[in-house]
Amino acid sequence: MPYRTIAKWVVVAGASIIGVSSMLAHRSYPIDVLHHQDDSKLYTVQNHQTTFQSEPSQVLPSQSTGIVAAELTSSGNKNHIEQSATDSPWQKWTNWLPWKKQEVHFGPRSYVEVGGESIGIRLQSDGVLVIGFQDYGSRKSPARFTDLEIGDVIQSINGHPVHSTQDLTSQLIRPMFDIKLGIIHQKKSKTIHIHPYLDNHQRPHLGIFVRDKASGVGTLTYYNPAEHRLGALGHTITDVDTGQPIEGRGLVFAARITGIVKGQIGHPGQKRGEFSTHSHPIGKIDQNNGYGVFGECQPNGAIGPLLPVAYPNEVHTGEATLWTVLEGNKIEKFKVEVEKISAWQTMQTKSLVLHVVDPRLLQVTGGIVQGMSGSPLTQDGKLIGAVTHVFVSDPTRGYGVLATWMMHADGEDLQSKLTG
Repeated sequence: MPYRTIAKWVVVAGASIIGVSSMLAHRSYPIDVLHHQDDSKLYTVQNHQTTFQSEPSQVLPSQSTGIVAAELTSSGNKNHIEQSATDSPWQKWTNWLPWKKQEVHFGPRSYVEVGGESIGIRLQSDGVLVIGFQDYGSRKSPARFTDLEIGDVIQSINGHPVHSTQDLTSQLIRPMFDIKLGIIHQKKSKTIHIHPYLDNHQRPHLGIFVRDKASGVGTLTYYNPAEHRLGALGHTITDVDTGQPIEGRGLVFAARITGIVKGQIGHPGQKRGEFSTHSHPIGKIDQNNGYGVFGECQPNGAIGPLLPVAYPNEVHTGEATLWTVLEGNKIEKFKVEVEKISAWQTMQTKSLVLHVVDPRLLQVTGGIVQGMSGSPLTQDGKLIGAVTHVFVSDPTRGYGVLATWMMHADGEDLQSKLTG
């Protein structure tokens, strides 16, 4: 699903949009669709253009997707969207380490309502994320002369709490020669001082780019009625400029699909969707990790059929069913093949390799497209997982994550003895 995230120049009003992408085996690509517009009532995904990093194909057991700074055409503002497939060098190496894996044991079988519907997600970060520096001609950014780094989160300015870019800019309206920022740097709190640049109107400039929101359209995987919890996407939302997950809370809204861009080799397709933040939210997001986004949900009636969640050792190669929306809000089922299953004794985000074989899905979408992230996969009457990525070199194939791992990542009890 493409991701829209707001980026503003401090003091100088401007906006950038964010898209989502990743670099995986066969150059796979996360298939969530997020776009964004700051204060709009309606979020619409359209006219999306994708570019990819020109690195050779390689297997990267990444646990995240990257959000790339980009821009979107909307409300008469002519902008342009770009995305690339990336993982930071640190992610590429640490994801291979043995301690990254977790051995788990399973308790009583869980039952969930299968999703498949399109949802709108709006995340508000905890503070504002520093994503870049701005120089003023030959004058360097004042922030470059401090300990502030890209990836730091600003949580206060001169003692005033910062929850949004507006909180930050509202404090930068009068001349100041010393500005105190409370930040989070590598998960530790610290205070720094910046001597701002004053323009001709005596307004202070910090010379930084910050970001505070992410919004977009994806797919609901399941609703757990016993815990009133939902799970979606199947992968984390991270910022490609910093490599960090977007930490914060958000809301989930009902969404609808308005069109499909068919995928081709080298150019993943996408769903075009929209949702309104002025509608009543159907859930609240409180977790964004490598296995998806999770939160509270109080639906009006059943979301979908109640099915058992398959244990990893029950999932097998062969036929499975993908649930997703291609038009409006109608959930449809499509035939796919599970071609490969990763070792099920340890948690892994790239749990399954999938191949779309359904004639209609191939005709309409070309295979797996952006916007399908989180689309449920069922097999033998059980929920087995969710679609998460598409292979750039072959849009009929992609990755999936096991549903058990998603539920474990949301705090399900998997500590009792492993059973079949």
